[in-house]
Amino acid sequence: MRLLYLSRPVVFGIIALYISLREPLPRPLAVAFAAGGLLLVCTSVAIVGWLPVPGHWRPPILWGELLVVAGLNFGAASHVSRGLSELLFGPLATSAFLALDRSWTSTYLAALVGLWVASTGPALVRLTAVEASLHLALFGCFIFFCANAGHSIRGFQDWAERQQEVAVLRERQRIAHEIHDSVAHALTLALVQLQIARRLLARDPAEAASALDRCVELTRSALQDTRYAVRALQPRGQMLPDWEVLSRLAREFGAMSGVQVELLVDPASQQLPPDPVRSANLCRIFQEALTNAHRHGQARRVWARLSVAGSRLVLTVTNDGRPPASLVPGVGMQSIVKRAMALGGTASFQPLPDGLQVTVTIPLPQEVIS
Repeated sequence: MRLLYLSRPVVFGIIALYISLREPLPRPLAVAFAAGGLLLVCTSVAIVGWLPVPGHWRPPILWGELLVVAGLNFGAASHVSRGLSELLFGPLATSAFLALDRSWTSTYLAALVGLWVASTGPALVRLTAVEASLHLALFGCFIFFCANAGHSIRGFQDWAERQQEVAVLRERQRIAHEIHDSVAHALTLALVQLQIARRLLARDPAEAASALDRCVELTRSALQDTRYAVRALQPRGQMLPDWEVLSRLAREFGAMSGVQVELLVDPASQQLPPDPVRSANLCRIFQEALTNAHRHGQARRVWARLSVAGSRLVLTVTNDGRPPASLVPGVGMQSIVKRAMALGGTASFQPLPDGLQVTVTIPLPQEVIS
């Protein structure tokens, strides 16, 4: 789009040079053409956003361009009998469809045609009927082409905007599912524990206190999941790299649960650019692995490693808790597998004599690898 706007001064310069070479222009008119070209350069730079010009100035700028070019066209038509002065209006016609509000374009084109006919009159009267008809036909074809080109480009812009809206809607739905699957689930369990604690408060205070402790843990988990969802809403430029997201989670989980979590990050994985989708899924995978180690394995220590192996990112989480009786995937394991598959990767679980090892392998984009 910027190339289209910036090409207008170039077209203007070529046509002005052609007119001046056909028949030498008087000095005042040559100076006017030079000033008009400079003005067109400034307005084009302003329209593409390289100058701090408010957006509501765009229509007056385009109307001013039209009047200036019409004046130059009138001056050229008074001295050049067979020039291509109608081509001066072509770039402006395209600009109308792209820079002006849609309600202005028909008015703009009507004014464009009227000003061209009025400013080209001195040249048309000196031409034969055939030559004048050819000039009119050329101008009409050029305006028709520019109008259709403008409509096509606007159609592409509308399609791109719709695709962006669909992408935003999908991301909102994904985050809604994240909150429903994690925060809502944790809050539901916390409510159940509160109800149990209320029933047991009078007859079994110890069991009621245990239920309240579970409620506190679930509430903390829900709060942490809410923080993850908020981070996912941050603009891409504010996203943290994968290793920083996992390091923060390791610190927060260790402080909350008392489990000693050690995360080793190799230099290659530290160089990966931020990716919101990958970071969010890795964070949830790591959280599920830590939660399973603490809740089901009663682990005291967890060792994690984030590394790059060839074209793949590998996250390994090992704990020293009780090994699972079977590898029938529960809710936590199923969540890890689904999130790994969502990134095009795989997840495996290997029981150890004193714990469990979770390995997640995720392919990296080709542009990241290169």
